[in-house]
Amino acid sequence: MHYKKSFGEKVSTAIIYMIIIILTLAFLYPVIYCLSMSLSDPDLLGGQPIGLLPKGFSLEAYRYLLSSSKVFRYYGNTILYAGVGTLISILVTSLVAYALSISTFTGRKVITVYLVITMFFSGGMVPLYLTVQRLGMMDTIWAMVLPGVGAYNVMVYKTFFRQLPSSLTEAAKVDGAGHFRILFTIVMPLSKPLLATMALFSIVGHWNSYLNAVLYLRDSNKHPIQMLLRSLLISLEMLEDKDMGAIAEQVTTSSRTVKGAGAMIAMIPILCVYPFMQKYFAKGVMVGSIKE
Repeated sequence: MHYKKSFGEKVSTAIIYMIIIILTLAFLYPVIYCLSMSLSDPDLLGGQPIGLLPKGFSLEAYRYLLSSSKVFRYYGNTILYAGVGTLISILVTSLVAYALSISTFTGRKVITVYLVITMFFSGGMVPLYLTVQRLGMMDTIWAMVLPGVGAYNVMVYKTFFRQLPSSLTEAAKVDGAGHFRILFTIVMPLSKPLLATMALFSIVGHWNSYLNAVLYLRDSNKHPIQMLLRSLLISLEMLEDKDMGAIAEQVTTSSRTVKGAGAMIAMIPILCVYPFMQKYFAKGVMVGSIKE
């Protein structure tokens, strides 16, 4: 039997679709704008505003950026920080959350309260900087990856683990499996939506992070790609402020396309990662919405 929607349901559906379309356009416009800017011909662009289509076509901005070996070095650093940071975050968070999800663990309530307190009260930037400094992590990869492990993810993981059927872990215990085997062979494989969603958030967070690099990394060879983009934008803005007549005008014209190309270079890898995790994302974002 075919269900016929009422007039009110049709109006509600139309409004929802309109909102989705508006939000989609709002999210896509900055990306399209940067792409059009980066592909525009500097000679045709001048000081004119740009719309959705580039002014002419030129890859000079990308050639300018990719001609420097620093871009690939910073890319490698960012991939290293994002990869190692995500693995550490998933591993540490899973271990803690699994222990707190076991009802027979006597210290789980005390540890849970302690972790919840850290979610609401933070020591701040200066104590964190002093802690990293005194632990000898300055100018190392650990200063970039360890501060990303937080208590919020532990709570989300614990909620998800407690929703898994207890009969699976009990059967594994009867067969002689220990806690590590249960976690890595039963619990984590059943938690793919959660792991994929949290991994995506972690990768994006590490990829877009530059404050930790400003605070903890003195060696520019260890900087992530966001530091290159930041220094690029600052240096180009300084050139634009100089009064150099026709030369300054040409620099300003070229700097607009370079800024757009720099933004696209930093953005494209994350845009490529999301489609591979999309099938887990819709289910994973709902984790934690169900109370224990």
